[in-house]
Amino acid sequence: MIQLKTVRKWHLLLIWPATFSILIYLLSAFAHPLAGWVGPQAHQNIAPRIETDITSISGIERIIFEHQLTNVFSARLVPFKDRLLLQVTAQKHEKSRYFSMENYRELINHSEQQAIWLANHYVGKSLQINLVEFKDDFDDDYPSSNKLLPVYIFHYDTKDALRVIIHPQSMALISMSNHWKRVFKNIFRNFHTFDWLNEFEVIRLLLVSSLLSLILIMSMTGLYFLLIVKRKKTIKKNDRRWHRRLAYLVTVPLFLFSMSGFYHLFQSSLYHPTITLPDKLPLQLSKWSQHFFKGDRHNLKNINNISLIQAKTALYRISQSNDLGKPTKDKTFFMDAIGGSIIDSSEEHVIRKSISSRLNVNINDIQHSKLIHRFGDGYSFKNKRLPVWQVDLANGQRFYIDPVNLEIVQFNDLLNQIEGFSFSTLHMFGWLKPFIGHTGRDVVFTIILLVSFILSILGLTLYLSNTRSKKSVKANVARV
Repeated sequence: MIQLKTVRKWHLLLIWPATFSILIYLLSAFAHPLAGWVGPQAHQNIAPRIETDITSISGIERIIFEHQLTNVFSARLVPFKDRLLLQVTAQKHEKSRYFSMENYRELINHSEQQAIWLANHYVGKSLQINLVEFKDDFDDDYPSSNKLLPVYIFHYDTKDALRVIIHPQSMALISMSNHWKRVFKNIFRNFHTFDWLNEFEVIRLLLVSSLLSLILIMSMTGLYFLLIVKRKKTIKKNDRRWHRRLAYLVTVPLFLFSMSGFYHLFQSSLYHPTITLPDKLPLQLSKWSQHFFKGDRHNLKNINNISLIQAKTALYRISQSNDLGKPTKDKTFFMDAIGGSIIDSSEEHVIRKSISSRLNVNINDIQHSKLIHRFGDGYSFKNKRLPVWQVDLANGQRFYIDPVNLEIVQFNDLLNQIEGFSFSTLHMFGWLKPFIGHTGRDVVFTIILLVSFILSILGLTLYLSNTRSKKSVKANVARV
């Protein structure tokens, strides 16, 4: 059994570097929720939705026919002010083209105007724009962790330097920030994940793992004291008594933070799944060209989404709702693009068949599938798209599919799922969200950080006090 003297020796020996490490990580971790609190809040949290009926499909067919549109990545109806447009994207990372559903003409160079209108939707009002940036590639200002391209970055003429990033193709708000939010985000990236060392990955791994090791050792030795050393009498010194009390509260969270941080650090850096995801089948728009559409016999109204998808046959994916403000209430069905008949298949079946065909696996190898309406549990908020379908295969692979265009937006193998669960549950305390929400989780997280900060300062104070006492005793003995 480890001797108490050895444990105490290491706990005291590492007090200075461990306190330095804890302060760096606690302060940088606190910058994460603080960035969310000081940053601007979106006026709308969901993308604008269309309001139409089934006769719009006639317009889609006419546009495809008149403009001789061929193979494309995606096509869907989108709103623009009080108008309805057909958005057509030839390649995934290219600007979309837009066609009016009123006169069937193309709106030339409309992509930026569409993005501005979307930004106004999320901001809640029209503001003066100082600068518009278009990015079709990742860089230091817009790293690959954001996943979506191309995007528009709008720099507004406001006192707090409002900045909004829009992905027009998915109508998604990538981020909304002001000066202070960006400051705290930079603090987090530079002193928590040490992104400034990305070009020197080995050095970054050594530095971060060393800092985490110090926190891990201090939490383990502290936990050992709490579990093994039994108090025989009341601790008289007030600072020592509070040090022990606070240790009971945060020693385990600090241990979990550091362990899950280690796991996340090395897996994200060293492990990269070798699977090559199959590209989404292109839309051969000739299949959706003018067929003298007779789908109006279905008399479908309150439609909030129409997109074109290539399954076994050419289909229209149609979403209908009685409440245009609540996407979870949508009723989704599919219409044959040629015959105009409603297909007797659920969306889950269409998603399963698509994955089975693209991955060349038997549909019976799909163990489970469900519709996801929130981020978390392995599905990153950086994808910015909801709802998505989660499909689990028998071999442990997990896919997330955007039902609007059948694109695979994220893939997790079994190791990534385990690490994702570890990071979300043990590092970010995601298990609290269903009970107290995102803000409540951030409050609990911040309290733990503050208590840990006080604990480390108290520990250092006790160490310095004991050191001075020993020096004083030695000085007195020397004088004698």
